[in-house]
Amino acid sequence: MKTLVIYTHPYEKSFNAAILDRVLSCLDEPDLIDLYADKFNPVMSREDLSVYSHGASKDPKVEKYQKRIAAAERLVFIFPIWWYDAPAMLRGFFDKVLLKDFAFDDSTGFDGLLDHEVLLFTTSGDRTAGIEGAVRPLFVEHLFSSIGCERIQWLNCEAVQDDHRLRKEFLDRVTDALKL
Repeated sequence: MKTLVIYTHPYEKSFNAAILDRVLSCLDEPDLIDLYADKFNPVMSREDLSVYSHGASKDPKVEKYQKRIAAAERLVFIFPIWWYDAPAMLRGFFDKVLLKDFAFDDSTGFDGLLDHEVLLFTTSGDRTAGIEGAVRPLFVEHLFSSIGCERIQWLNCEAVQDDHRLRKEFLDRVTDALKL
């Protein structure tokens, strides 16, 4: 299965980097978008907004990312949960890349145009039920399903900074999820 990995974390020694290493080691010929390494600009500029309603972007990386998404069957996102949400870098990626006529058709309502399997591997700093209540509705129930992706799996590693056993168990769960 052709898999595109979208990685969003600025620190190469983070647990997110360990998750990325595990994901890449489990896949045959994965395609990787590392938003920080790519120096992706998540800010929606005035120029971007001037063409947004036409399903376009002035950012040259957007078209390249769209082609890579279109070529994939599965999308794997790896990112931390900061303040009950994805980092601004990833939110900007969604805003600028998941455009109309690529990710959705709004001519007769709102129909998703993508049909990828989506795996979300996230980390959060504390054990709180609020993460589940904030992330699941946003990503699983709304964003990805609205663009046509119905096969969505989310795994979050809570209390990531204080439990090495938990980290190992989570990496094993990542491996198992990639086998499905």
